[in-house]
Amino acid sequence: MAKVTLTEYECRKNLLPDVCMECGEPAGDRVRRKFSWYPPWTTALRYMCPPVGAIVRLTLLKFMDVRAPMCEDHKKHWLKIGLRALISFGILIIFELVCFGLISAFAHGEHEGEIIGLGCGVGVFAFIAWRIFLVVLRSRMIKPTEITLGNITLTNIHPDFVQALEEDRAADEEYHNRSKRKRSPSKNFRDRDDDRPPPKKKKNDSWHDDE
Repeated sequence: MAKVTLTEYECRKNLLPDVCMECGEPAGDRVRRKFSWYPPWTTALRYMCPPVGAIVRLTLLKFMDVRAPMCEDHKKHWLKIGLRALISFGILIIFELVCFGLISAFAHGEHEGEIIGLGCGVGVFAFIAWRIFLVVLRSRMIKPTEITLGNITLTNIHPDFVQALEEDRAADEEYHNRSKRKRSPSKNFRDRDDDRPPPKKKKNDSWHDDE
């Protein structure tokens, strides 16, 4: 998969090519998606000092709307990923509750400490596995890697979409350059007179041989 940088003008005017961002097939739908982005270093700041990190993240948070071209099979790209994350979180909660119930039921007698330790270890392992699952899930999602005042950079884009966008931009640039050449006058005005006959000589301009 590839990265692509879109301008705010292209997104606002809906100038993206009709190619699915995920698979590269012809796109029949435009899915409006409001992307958000903040600098990655704010995550570390949030863990080190949560109040300051939260304020800095909110201050640097940026948004941009994109009408993403998607085919019929992938128009619910973000919805499916969100549902998978939500379902996996529900499974994790149920699993943790079951572990807590089993610990409460069997943690008696001389092996009570071992059972509690085993149950807590299994619960922590399940939480770590869920976090890894979220990382893998997010790594396949079309998401921004940077948003500025005039541009947005998206990752996990199909190369065919990037190629189609570059071809459209090249065609637009060629069209604008051609239009400018038509509107601007020729720099060398003598080029206009190349095909005209030479001017007639005046009588007083005629040449005479020296006597």
